[in-house]
Amino acid sequence: MLLMLYRHLLPKVEEIVLFSGFNNLGLARLPASMRGEHGAFFNCNEFFDAFGTDADRAAAAQKNPSMMQRLLGGKNAPAETFQIPSMEEQIAYAGDLTLRHLDLWRVVAEDLGAKLTYVLQPLAGWVREKGCDEEERLFAELDKLGRFSETYGDILQEKVNLQYAALIEQWAQSKGVGFINLSPVLADRLASDQWLFVDRIHFTDDGHDFVAKQLLDLI
Repeated sequence: MLLMLYRHLLPKVEEIVLFSGFNNLGLARLPASMRGEHGAFFNCNEFFDAFGTDADRAAAAQKNPSMMQRLLGGKNAPAETFQIPSMEEQIAYAGDLTLRHLDLWRVVAEDLGAKLTYVLQPLAGWVREKGCDEEERLFAELDKLGRFSETYGDILQEKVNLQYAALIEQWAQSKGVGFINLSPVLADRLASDQWLFVDRIHFTDDGHDFVAKQLLDLI
């Protein structure tokens, strides 16, 4: 949206690099009523709750809290949210949504005459089974606070990364879009004691610098 709004102020854009991938997959387990036409967003249940009636909220509040309610970000998750899709279904949905978005970027890049590369962002579990000491202490503390492993543990498996990446890469090759699955690259280049993640999704400052340097070598 920012590119479209401020394109007239930009110099010639020669290259576009998209670094993304987790959000669509992490939110793919939400019910269709929450995903809507363009996918769900974090804490969407609080947003939808705000538009409900007092009677709706009172009735929903009688339900027991669940892992999915925490993922939604609200207290009043509807009953249908307890039926989590299979991982194959989640990957298929997230892949379709990601490729829909990526195709829009492809059109924009072609109009700009720019090279487009999609980088599938790494997750801690996709890079290595066990992090360095600092990471493991942080992960344990975050699990106490937000139960990340309970909510997303199945996504953190290496096989999920490979399956998700293969789906995107096949499309990218057919459309002439560059693609990099960064997790295997980091797995090869990261020292066992190197502190990369501040949680299982985001990097430390040094981690950002390290990842940026890897991308410079790859793109």
